[in-house]
Amino acid sequence: MTILYSEQAQTTDFITIKGIRTRLGLDKKDLDVFVIRELFDNALDFIESNAKEFVKRNKTPYIHLISSEEENGKVTKITVRNSNPLVGIDNVFSDSQIEKIFNFDNYYSSKRNQYHLSRGALGGAFKDILGITYALAVQGEDSSNNIATYQDWKYPLQINISNKRLIEVRIEIVNKIRKKIQSKIDFKNIELEKNDSDNNDYTEITIYIPKKIDYQDIHSVFQDYAIINTHIDFKSKLGDYIEITYKATQEIKDWKNKQSIYYYSLNEFKDLIRSFESSNDSLNVYEELIHTDFREGWTLEKSKEFETLTFGELKQDDRKIENIYQLLKDNVPSIREKQSASSRDLELPFDIKQNIRRKALTERFEQVFTGIDSFAYKRIDGYFGPEEGTKNSVEYPFIVEIFLAESSEYEKRLHFFPSVNLSPSMYINSLDDEDRNNEIFVFKTGSKDSDEIESSHAITEILNKCGFSFDEKKHRKSINFVFINLISPRIDYKTGGKIHLELKPFGSIAQDLYKFCKSPNIKGKNNKKNERPDSIRQELKYLIEEERVFKIESNPDLKIIDRWTQSTTFYTLRKILIDLGYRDVDKKRKYITRIIKDVCEELGYKRHELGIIAAERAQLYFDGRVLGVSFDQLEELMKKGTDLLVIEKEGIADVLMDFANRWGIAILNSRGFLTEYATELSELAEQNGCNIAILTDWDSSGLLISSNLPNAYRIGIDLKTLEKFGLRKEDVEEKVLQKKENDNHLKKLKKLSCEQIPSPYSISDWYQMIKYLEGRKRIEIDSVIARVGSKAFSDFIIKELDKIFLREIITEL
Repeated sequence: MTILYSEQAQTTDFITIKGIRTRLGLDKKDLDVFVIRELFDNALDFIESNAKEFVKRNKTPYIHLISSEEENGKVTKITVRNSNPLVGIDNVFSDSQIEKIFNFDNYYSSKRNQYHLSRGALGGAFKDILGITYALAVQGEDSSNNIATYQDWKYPLQINISNKRLIEVRIEIVNKIRKKIQSKIDFKNIELEKNDSDNNDYTEITIYIPKKIDYQDIHSVFQDYAIINTHIDFKSKLGDYIEITYKATQEIKDWKNKQSIYYYSLNEFKDLIRSFESSNDSLNVYEELIHTDFREGWTLEKSKEFETLTFGELKQDDRKIENIYQLLKDNVPSIREKQSASSRDLELPFDIKQNIRRKALTERFEQVFTGIDSFAYKRIDGYFGPEEGTKNSVEYPFIVEIFLAESSEYEKRLHFFPSVNLSPSMYINSLDDEDRNNEIFVFKTGSKDSDEIESSHAITEILNKCGFSFDEKKHRKSINFVFINLISPRIDYKTGGKIHLELKPFGSIAQDLYKFCKSPNIKGKNNKKNERPDSIRQELKYLIEEERVFKIESNPDLKIIDRWTQSTTFYTLRKILIDLGYRDVDKKRKYITRIIKDVCEELGYKRHELGIIAAERAQLYFDGRVLGVSFDQLEELMKKGTDLLVIEKEGIADVLMDFANRWGIAILNSRGFLTEYATELSELAEQNGCNIAILTDWDSSGLLISSNLPNAYRIGIDLKTLEKFGLRKEDVEEKVLQKKENDNHLKKLKKLSCEQIPSPYSISDWYQMIKYLEGRKRIEIDSVIARVGSKAFSDFIIKELDKIFLREIITEL
């Protein structure tokens, strides 16, 4: 008996329901939703890949969804449009690109084999979209889903570029027996009728699905994407009557989205090099890939070999590929060594700081789901590295965002929104391992000293342990919305439909996820609960973790070169609290200052280990020593230091001490008004040829202090100080609660004689500064340092002293 072998073209996987389901791992009923989601993913990836152009043109990008019915509801027309910042239409979907994208015999993708942050790295999305709509039309009869069957599917996939160029793509059967297919492409450079209000260039994709899709289902997909992508404007028009707009709640920013060699094994790097299309073979490898696309390649020297090395040559030589792989690794010994495993390793097209991101998500949730009563947010920074004793050389950072919200207007059950790389997942179990025996999440559920351990294969199981349930009767939390977003440069999917992914690298999030969801620090919206001491404490914790722990882990020198005082900490937090709607923030200053030490220790650090210091008394800083100031020491102290800088504010001297040591400058920290001994010291120093400068707040007490030393040179704070930092008064000023008629310092200032006006001010300049104070406003040193950083501020002081005193020396000579 002869054994008969079957033969069938692989392209059938694109145009048969069975082939598509096998390849993508999708349920038949979800194929239409998958197509719509792919349109969103591609549009958003395009926007973010051109973020620099949006920022340069100061434009907020948008996604515009338009849906309507054809053939009395038998066909649903879906259009997803994205704004395009590029000038002209030739640089978007060239003829040759279109032909390669829709070639069913080959893969053509800017994502395949690459580990950039993106919404999917599988490639072939447009072929999937075209094939699914064709398969549903030709063999998709299903009365339960209202799918029509067509022997001849006439509707194309359409690409419209700025209403100036139209591309239509259809599937054409070449061999009906073997179902051999190819794409039929029509390019039409014609002026189309413009019937919308979008006022900048755009690219839009239109598809036709052979079934009636409920507008609510389409809108649900639209909402899912709008929730997580807070840096994009979302607009939708469903039929003739329903129009919805969600404005962006944070700005898009320029980002590099570079890869790291540590994301790749050697074999994967070889696959990457060999996968580049042959049209790139003449391009220089260093200029087009190593130097521009890899973090480690930015500082890698362009050796003689790199000057002429092309992709074509590199593909043929494994030894050269291996050499480049090792060169990149050697240039930065390890991500873990050179950078902390924090969010800064994952540059995103928007600000990921906890307070900013929480505010953006809260505002977007309120746009989409009106009636949000309270919310909580946490970002978990993780890191996957090689396991000990294994040959695995791959390592990469990742982020998990958790946003919880409570609404009395929705049923008390779990509304769960899982997302991967800003792309909402189709199924709620997408963050669960499909192998139920693969328990990758391990966490403690008891007290700190308890050995009670739980293990799970699923994120949804962890949520169940925290009191969340999809069963309304079992749901024990008042919180009814849970959003979890995994962001990673490397996502390894197990199926082509971007459903199940390899979760083992992210198992370390379990404990933090459980702890947060079990007892979230929930915040009320615009109510007094938002201002509880524990919520302020949490904001302070976010700030110190973000701005001190992460940065000092990455660069320990910041403890010295970018010191914070307790006042710097307060003023930095103050702006955050005001932005979040907290009231009477200045009245909370003592409380905030008091808890700084405890919050640092909660994070596992002593306050000084994070470069946060507090001054205790009037002191002189010189030659690395801190000396108490008293009458008995005046004769000795006046001889110390060529230059003397008198500083009004407590703690600022500590910040500047390291810089002062390098330049031989003595700093007198007077802690407010100059006491008798401090004034005496300044006079003696002047008599002994010591140059004196003074730095005070721009308020009535600060100017009055300056007038006590009229022979000193005042270097700020004033309008010129702000101009040198590129700041406006509005950026740093604050209101004075005290009424001006009760301000005795202001009264004294108005009575000063011309001789009491310090250098370098003219009479006009000095009274302009006083006039500003009459508007019940002030600018403090701490507010400026909080905006520009202590290093920049210290550099400013050094330059000012050098400029002032050098001029005096030259004059004397």
